[in-house]
Amino acid sequence: MKKLGTRELARQVAARQNCYIRDAREVLDHFAAVVAENLESGRSVHFAALGTFHPIPQRHGRGLRVRFRPAAALRRRLAARQDGG
Repeated sequence: MKKLGTRELARQVAARQNCYIRDAREVLDHFAAVVAENLESGRSVHFAALGTFHPIPQRHGRGLRVRFRPAAALRRRLAARQDGG
């Protein structure tokens, strides 16, 4: 399975938005920071196009795990792709 790195992700976003790669990278960095800050404070983060990130407290106060539930549209898109569509 191939992995898409941050640099390539920023490049693809920049190409779609017709902006500089560094600007796309900055937006991605801010998005990640906002998601992390909210998870740390115990709030779930819902991003309609992608899904919901849920904070799951660990036992004995040993940090957090994060559970991700993909959006229905994303699940359908991936299922169609797997079925050959």
